[in-house]
Amino acid sequence: MPNFRAILFDLDDTLLVDEAVSYEVLEQVAQQAEEKFKNLFSKSTDAANNCVAPVLASSGIDYTLSRGAPSAPCSSQASATLKAGSKIDPKLLVSDAATIAQELWRAGECYPFCRSIGISAFECLWGNFLGDSKDLTALRAWSQRYREEVFEKALLTQRGDFSELEVAARSLAQEFSSLRRQQQRLFPKTREVLEQLSSQFKLGLLTNGAPDLQREKIAASGCEDLFSAIVISGEYGVGKPEPAIFERLLQELGVTSSEAMMVGNNLERDIAGARAAGVTSVWMRLPGERESEIIHPDFVITDLQELLDLITANCELQTAN
Repeated sequence: MPNFRAILFDLDDTLLVDEAVSYEVLEQVAQQAEEKFKNLFSKSTDAANNCVAPVLASSGIDYTLSRGAPSAPCSSQASATLKAGSKIDPKLLVSDAATIAQELWRAGECYPFCRSIGISAFECLWGNFLGDSKDLTALRAWSQRYREEVFEKALLTQRGDFSELEVAARSLAQEFSSLRRQQQRLFPKTREVLEQLSSQFKLGLLTNGAPDLQREKIAASGCEDLFSAIVISGEYGVGKPEPAIFERLLQELGVTSSEAMMVGNNLERDIAGARAAGVTSVWMRLPGERESEIIHPDFVITDLQELLDLITANCELQTAN
């Protein structure tokens, strides 16, 4: 291993728990919905069959309305058989909302911008997207309707005769945004590991995403003071895996690519990007993540404590030599 002077870190799902927290909040919102809206269902399932297909079809996206049945195109002429129940099923609402969020995000007009700087479907459910740029202005406007539409369609997949649908969806969208903002947490021992490393190396933070949202997350982490430099893709209009964004952070840290290592959980963005920039790559492999046949990190860890062990072993090897 080279003699490193700097360690670059990804933020979301490397230092800060991101996707899992979004799912946890979605589960909380679904549980609230079960109780809050249980009296808004009508008893007629005929009304459901007549109204849900055209509503879902308006998005141009296919949804399976009868659970367990093969997916079929949904149109205003198609019939939809809905499960007749007296209440919301929270588990199914979580699954439906997550799937619909991804589908609408990919089909949305702001998808190219989101992909370019790394804004996820879940982040579009709670980010403010402040800024005067054309892209952020468009995303800010689009995301407001997107949030309500996600929950409208998720509710409709359970019952097409959901009364006061728009009010209910707006309430759930607002609740998700509020709760998600409140519930941010680091992976275990993140602060301790960073403190230890900051006494030996320059630490840099390289994160994709919208400027205001990533700054908000960084502030919530309580670790901002440990980084010598922070680069957010949305502030420069280019994101990982582009080498240019790595080079920007290296320049701010005053180190060369051979003197830095990059630690991140995303193979396509963090690891491939680091390798393209000539930076040693350390993949933090989260549970359930699969290896890639084409992207090969230099090292693999499963938590930040293992990073300390890796660096300690490197220092011992250098001393021995």
